[in-house]
Amino acid sequence: MEAANKLFGHHSPIESSSESSKEMAAGTVLLGRYMLMELIGQGGTSEIYRARDMVAVLGHDDEQSHIAVKIVGCDPNAEVAESHLMLHEALTTRHLAHPNIIKVYDYHREGHVSFVTMELITGESLSACVLRAPGNKLPYRYAMAILRPTVLALEAAHAQGIIHSDIKPSNILLTEHGDVKVIDFATARASLDAHNNKNQFGRNASYYGYTLAYASPETIADKPAMRRDDVFSLACIVYEVLSGKHPYDRKPSNSIEASSFKLKRPREVGFWQWFALKKALSLQGSKRFQSVHRFMQLFTHSRWLWAYLVAAAVILAGGVVGAQFVSQHLTAEQVQFEKNEKIIRQQEDTQALIKSIRQEAPLLRYQQLRILDNTPELLRYGALGALYDETVTSVLNHVENQLNNDGSGAEVPDFPTLIEHIDKVAVYYPDSVKLSEAKKIVQSEYKQLVSSLTVQARQLWAQIEVKIDFSPAAATTLNDLNAALKKLDTSVVVVPELSVIDVYRKNIIKAIDGLDYRTVNQLFLFSQKLKNGQEFKAQWQLEDARATRAAQLLVDHINQEDRLNKPYPQQAVEYYIQPFFTNINKLLSDAWSDSTIFGVKEQLYKVAGMFQLPDDFPMYKQAHDKLVQKIEEKIVSHKQKRNLISIDTLTKLLEEIRT
Repeated sequence: MEAANKLFGHHSPIESSSESSKEMAAGTVLLGRYMLMELIGQGGTSEIYRARDMVAVLGHDDEQSHIAVKIVGCDPNAEVAESHLMLHEALTTRHLAHPNIIKVYDYHREGHVSFVTMELITGESLSACVLRAPGNKLPYRYAMAILRPTVLALEAAHAQGIIHSDIKPSNILLTEHGDVKVIDFATARASLDAHNNKNQFGRNASYYGYTLAYASPETIADKPAMRRDDVFSLACIVYEVLSGKHPYDRKPSNSIEASSFKLKRPREVGFWQWFALKKALSLQGSKRFQSVHRFMQLFTHSRWLWAYLVAAAVILAGGVVGAQFVSQHLTAEQVQFEKNEKIIRQQEDTQALIKSIRQEAPLLRYQQLRILDNTPELLRYGALGALYDETVTSVLNHVENQLNNDGSGAEVPDFPTLIEHIDKVAVYYPDSVKLSEAKKIVQSEYKQLVSSLTVQARQLWAQIEVKIDFSPAAATTLNDLNAALKKLDTSVVVVPELSVIDVYRKNIIKAIDGLDYRTVNQLFLFSQKLKNGQEFKAQWQLEDARATRAAQLLVDHINQEDRLNKPYPQQAVEYYIQPFFTNINKLLSDAWSDSTIFGVKEQLYKVAGMFQLPDDFPMYKQAHDKLVQKIEEKIVSHKQKRNLISIDTLTKLLEEIRT
C-alpha cells in the first residue's frame, strides 16, 4: 500500500482498487465523534478520509478539528491481519514524538470497522516529487534537504527501539509548509539491539507488509530487526533520488547474487561518497553501517572532505614543480615521482595523526588536535572534518551528561570547565552551530540552577520558621544548598530573615524554662551543624551553658542500649530530673483529695516516661512509695466514713501502681 495514497488530499493522485473496502458516505460519524468529510486517499486495503473531530471543535477555528482517519475492514470479511497492522501502527507511532514523524493519535474499532486517527497532512510524497522531476531525480542539495530530516526521524525511532522496516519514497511526505514527515509504522518492528524481543508489540514472529524493492535481505528473511535494516532501505532511496534509478533494478534484495551483480556508481555520486553509499547498500548486514546517522554523516562529509584532499594534492603538486629548477639533472619523470611521493607521504602522515587522536579518551581527543597545526592547510581541514564526531560530538555528549545531573550537592555540574571544553574545541571548529548552541545552553543552565538553588534555600528557611523545624536534618539540607551555590562560583549565600532568628530564640527560652531537654539538645545541634550560622550560635551565649551540656548528656545516656546498667549523669539529674521530683514530692505532701492524688499519679508516670526512668531510680522509687502510702492512708479515711465508691476507686488505683 503506497504511502502517497494514505494521507494526502488533492496534492496526490488517488488510486482505487477492486479489493478495497466499500467507500463510506460523507457525513458518516464513527464512535459518535469522528465525522467523515471526504475521501482523500485509497490503497489496496484501506481508505483515508478527511474527518472532523467533533470534540475538538473550539470557537470559529474549524481547521484545528480536522484530522485524517485511516479505515480498514468495512465489512465482516475484511482481513484481520490488516486490522492488527493498524493497531500495531497506532501503538508504535503514538509514542514517537518527533517533528519529522507523523502524529498518530489512537486506534479505534466500531463493529467491523477498524480505523486509526492521525494528523492531517497536505502535500506530496517523495515518490511523487521524484516522478515529476526531470530524469526522475533530484538535485543534490534538494535531495539532502529531504533526506536529512528523514534520518532524524529514523534516529528518533531507533532510539526508542523501533525499526521502521518499510522506509521508501512513498513513506516520506513533503508537506506544503516545507516539512518532512515519515509515515506508516504499521510494519515497524522492535529492535534486537534495544529489546532482544521480536514480539515487543504483541505480534507474531512472522512478518509481512514491507516493500520488497527496499527491504533488506534480513528483513525479507524475517530475521530479528536491527538498525542496519533501515540503513539499507535509506541507501536505496539515496541512490534512487540522486540517479533516477534503483540500485538493484527494483529486484528483491534476497534474490540477488552478490557475486554476479555489480553495483554501478551514479555520476551524481562523488568518488569518495560512493564508498559510503556502497557500504550502506551491502547485501550482508554485517558489512553495512550500524546506524543511519553514521551513514549519512560519512556520505555528506565525503562530498567536500575528499574534494579538499584532492585540491590539496593538486596545490602541493604545483609547489613541487618548482623543484625542476633546483637541478638541471632531474628528469621530468623524477620530478613527477618525487611530487607524487611527497603527496602520498603527507596524506599517510595525516592519516596516522588522525588514528593517534582517535585512540585518545573521548574527552582528550580535541586537546590533541594541536598536532595537526603543522599539517598542510587543506589536509588539516580534511582531518578536522574526519574527526568531527570524535571531538565535537564527544564534548557535546560530555556536556549533555553533566547537565543531566540533578544539581544537588556534589552532583553540581562544573560549569566553568564545561565552558572551557566548548571554547577550546571551538578554536578548531569556529563555525560549529552545535558548539555555539551548547555554550548558550550551559550558560542558561548555570543561571537557572543558581536561581533554583537560591529559591529552594529561601523556601526552606520559610518552612523552618513556620513549622519550627530547627533540626539537624534541616541544617544539613541548608548546608548542601549553600555548598552547591558555592561550587557554582557565586557569592550568593542565602541567610535567614531576622524573624527566623527571633522564633529560634523564643523556642530556646521555652525549651529551657520547660526543662524540655530533647528540644534544647535539638536546637543546640542545629546551631552547631549549620555552617554560616553564627547568628544562631550567638543565641546560646545568653544562656546557662549547663542547660545544653546536661541536655546532651541526658540524650546520649537515654540513646545507649545498655543504659539500664549505667547511672544517669549527675549533671543531667540535677538540672532536668530533680526539679520535676521536687515538685511531685511537694504535691504529694499537700495532696489529700482523691482528684489530687490521681493528678500526682499521672504527673509521676509522665516524668518517668519523659526521662525513661527505671523502676529502681531512687527519686522515682521514693515518690512511688510515698504515693502508695498516701493512697493507703486515704483508703483508711474513706473506710471510717464508709465511702464505698471512693474505697473501690482508690483500691483499683493502688493495684495499678503496685503492678
